[in-house]
Amino acid sequence: MITFSEFFKLNREIILFVYGLVFFLLGFAVILQTRRSSRLELARSLRWLAAFGITHGFYEWGDLFIPIQGEYLNDATMKILYLIHKVLLAVSFACLLEFGIVVLPASQKTRGFHGVTLALFFFWAILVFVIFPGDFNDLKWRWNANALARYLIGFPGSMLAAFGLREHTFQRIHPLN
Repeated sequence: MITFSEFFKLNREIILFVYGLVFFLLGFAVILQTRRSSRLELARSLRWLAAFGITHGFYEWGDLFIPIQGEYLNDATMKILYLIHKVLLAVSFACLLEFGIVVLPASQKTRGFHGVTLALFFFWAILVFVIFPGDFNDLKWRWNANALARYLIGFPGSMLAAFGLREHTFQRIHPLN
C-alpha cells in the first residue's frame, strides 16, 4: 500500500501542473466574466483577482519548469529565472492584497490604504535583496524569499480579501435573501 507522502512525491509534477492550471483558469475565467458590463461594485474589483490567478498560476508552473530548464541553461540564466520566479510570487500576492483593499466596503476604506500594497512589496524586496541577500540559485535563499512573500504580503492579502468578501456578502447579498 502506498502512503500519502509517497503518492505526492511520485506525482509531484502532475500536482504542480494542475495546481498552477487551477490558478491560471481562475484568472482567465474572471477576465472573461469581467468583460461584460456590470453595475456591481464587486465586478469592477475582480480584475485584481484575475491578475492574482494568472500570476500565481505562472509562479506555480515555475516550480515545475525552472528545474527542467536547469539542465539546458547556464548558471547565470538560472539565477535570473529564480529571481523572476520569486518576484512573480510577490507580485501575485500584491494583486491579491489590492483585491482585498478594493473589495472592502466604502465605509472601511481609507485613501492611503492602496499605498500599503506598494509599501509591503518594497519592504519584501528590501528584506530579500538588501538585508538578506544571497545567491538566487541557493535553496535557502529561495525558501526565505518564499516565506517572506507569503507572510508579509500573501497572508494579509488573503485575510483582507476574505474579510472584504464577507462584508460585501452581508451588506449587498444578505438583504436580498
